[in-house]
Amino acid sequence: METSPGGHLIVDNFCRTTHYSGDIFAAGDVACFPLELEGGEMVNHSHVQNAREMAQFVAQCMADPLYESTANTPSAVQERAASVGNRGQPFQPVPSFYSRVLELHWNFYGIAQGEPVVLDLEHYEERKRFGVFWLRDNRVVGAFLEGGTAEEHEILRDVAVSRPEVRSIKMFRRADLQEFLDNPRFLAPDSLEPGDFAAETHSNIMHEVFHGFEIKPGSSRVKLEHLEPIMKELGADWNKTELAEAYRALDPHGLGVVSYNVFCQWWTN
Repeated sequence: METSPGGHLIVDNFCRTTHYSGDIFAAGDVACFPLELEGGEMVNHSHVQNAREMAQFVAQCMADPLYESTANTPSAVQERAASVGNRGQPFQPVPSFYSRVLELHWNFYGIAQGEPVVLDLEHYEERKRFGVFWLRDNRVVGAFLEGGTAEEHEILRDVAVSRPEVRSIKMFRRADLQEFLDNPRFLAPDSLEPGDFAAETHSNIMHEVFHGFEIKPGSSRVKLEHLEPIMKELGADWNKTELAEAYRALDPHGLGVVSYNVFCQWWTN
């Protein structure tokens, strides 16, 4: 039977190993399975929750009368594969972890990849909860909640599956946890027409991005060459022709620098 580089038994999306018979399953910490949420990437989740879910799935497969056969030919194995696991439904878990220690209890759903954003940690003593969300390619792919209600933890599970898009990670960092739980899509970008782009116009965010590239702290000026990364952070990934037009508009006299006020007036208009 084949194993992964980490030494785990490789199984398919019906938890079957690569044994020629098609009759040997693996579940739990020893198994490495294709995760549908990640496009079939092979993963191993060493946690009791995953072990229980896989064991239940395998038990259903083995107990299914449609699975029983007298032949182990490749065609027979294929035929059985179509019938097992919830009558043909593959194993498609939502990765999850949880912990309960004294008064602390948390749940995590999804994938801990990308940039983590912590919400409401500063209010933990008062509200007895905080959240952490992982953003990858401007989508929430992982969600953690310490404290909270059962309903809120279920919302996290839905978030891990639906992976809502976020217009701006800087805007998300300023969000309120309750606001996100009430509507995980409240920061979704507007629908765009061909040629449009989602411009970030929140003054605080514009200020933060622009001043991160200042020539000197407090100068409120940046070099012309830094406009491209500034605009990318604010939502515009332009080609060379578009950038050249922007440079001409912002620096008509060829000085090589752009002030914050000039940039703001041009950007918001």
